[in-house]
Amino acid sequence: MPAEIGEFDHHTCSLEPCADGKDDTESTKPAHRVTEFLKAHHAVVTHGPHAEQYHVFVTHSEPAFNPIGPNSPVSARKTVDLHVPIGMFTLEFNGWLDYQQHDLDFSAHIKLPILPALKVAELKGGLDEKGISVEIGHESGEVGGGLTLYFFEGYLCLKFEVTILKQLHSASIKLIPFKI
Repeated sequence: MPAEIGEFDHHTCSLEPCADGKDDTESTKPAHRVTEFLKAHHAVVTHGPHAEQYHVFVTHSEPAFNPIGPNSPVSARKTVDLHVPIGMFTLEFNGWLDYQQHDLDFSAHIKLPILPALKVAELKGGLDEKGISVEIGHESGEVGGGLTLYFFEGYLCLKFEVTILKQLHSASIKLIPFKI
């Protein structure tokens, strides 16, 4: 995969109120539950010579009713919902990710404001440095390009080249640490 990949920096954006030194009670108050949720499910990745920032929002969990995968009450397969806002659109991935077998089964969508999410691809298979690559598009002709999900330096990573409404967006970024 690419030699230059966006660097993952969990909590680069401060979601805490800044202490101005005027009132210590503000800085000692417990964080709001929305702030706590975002801190647990949000990271910023910086990429490229101009230090473009990509925000990554992820929730993942055990399936609600039955484990997915091999005969085990606790599976390494987790249900994943991942969102990466890029300019005017958001790349969305949902499905399952197996942290032991290094494989996944995701649907990929592109979400534009005022439109429902457009399904653009299915990604399924084993992850390695080559990864899983798909060409994407939509019958409208407004979306095209390619996506690659791969495993690199302990992270699930994304390489994308997406043209949407005639504007090209591309980068290689780390998404989430690969751990159970």
